[in-house]
Amino acid sequence: MENLVHALIIACKHINASTSTDPDKDIEVLESIAAELHNLSSIEKELLIDVAKKLGMENWLNEIGLL
Repeated sequence: MENLVHALIIACKHINASTSTDPDKDIEVLESIAAELHNLSSIEKELLIDVAKKLGMENWLNEIGLL
């Protein structure tokens, strides 16, 4: 699970920092990812939060609205 969360964080950070020719699409993708994460069960959210904190990524949790 730690690798999955880390990969998700890397992908979100990359999309957020991207200098894409279609920034609206980038924002749409990030919003879609955040929406899916908000639909996790409470157990899944706890696990995601625990792993992200373990990786020192509390700021990412704030960015997507999970903290």
